[in-house]
Amino acid sequence: MPNSDDLVRASAKARLAEESGDPRAALDALIAVANLDPANSGLSARMLDQAILAGDLRRASEAALRLWQTGNQRFDARLVLLVDAVQRSDWRAARSYADGPSNKVEVDLTGRLISPVALGWIDVASRQASPERHLAHFGRVGADPTPLWIGATMMLLAGQREQAERQVATLAPVNRTSQIVAARLAASFDKRGAGASADAIRAQLAAAIGNDGRPLADTGARPINDARQGMAQWFAMLGDGFARTPNGSAELALLFTRAAHWLDPDDQFGQLALAEALAAAQQPDAALALLERAGQGQPLGNPFALRRAELLSARGDHAAAIAAALPRGASPMQDRGWLIRFADVARAAKDNALATEVFSRLLTLL
Repeated sequence: MPNSDDLVRASAKARLAEESGDPRAALDALIAVANLDPANSGLSARMLDQAILAGDLRRASEAALRLWQTGNQRFDARLVLLVDAVQRSDWRAARSYADGPSNKVEVDLTGRLISPVALGWIDVASRQASPERHLAHFGRVGADPTPLWIGATMMLLAGQREQAERQVATLAPVNRTSQIVAARLAASFDKRGAGASADAIRAQLAAAIGNDGRPLADTGARPINDARQGMAQWFAMLGDGFARTPNGSAELALLFTRAAHWLDPDDQFGQLALAEALAAAQQPDAALALLERAGQGQPLGNPFALRRAELLSARGDHAAAIAAALPRGASPMQDRGWLIRFADVARAAKDNALATEVFSRLLTLL
């Protein structure tokens, strides 16, 4: 039987840490409560929430497994356990978590957002034939072409290069998500000696997004090398979409981008998406720290520096915002999309000389 005073103090400390928005301290405090009161089954859900906020996959997996074993097969626990199984290359376990929920409330969310793409990449990793078959129901006329681009990537990694090339020949990167997948598929074709197919995709991208889409193409230009990276790309796009949608779910944005980052921590698009989700989840310091790490060694005008400048500007730190985007002595960039966004930073800082220079360059380009 735990000492009641110790348990009350530990519980209060945990609640205060949760309410203060410090997930690492909250997680440590919840573990202390669990050690004092191991029979308290209600702690696992709170521990899972804080572990996801803190980015601690090991503790998130432990909390998710406890929930799962008690019959609480909630959506975030399923996704965390799927990621953990993929990390360990346990494809049988990964398939069981991706295959579909027993809880009817989750059927639609899991069926639309996780199962088709996850099962396809699990098939690629476990060398099953035709992994793209899981995406077949996305192929209706007028539907978003993104899953078909993902299917072509699965075909390529499964050794079905000619089939992938035939599918790509019928597609166009018409929206943001399909453009991200197309850019990485082009790099994947290049890596496998299919330069003509890669060039054809890049020509489509240039026609679709032009100069304003250059930062998007740059962050998406890394090849997909394995199932982990393929799955991470999908989760990052889902999380990015939730983070950017007005009144979107900050919880789902963070859940998906954490999953993506755990699977592929070096992916630049995933890093940007996670920063967006952290900002949406009221974790601006964590977002700024991530953007600063990711932007180290990057050239002037990199998307990490610009997004960091915007977040600093939003909280009123205008001098730091200008310094983040433009180190001392640097001049505004020549990219139209970059100039449009940086103009807002310069105006918010009331730096009239810099704002005038930015607008002058922008008018020249326009």
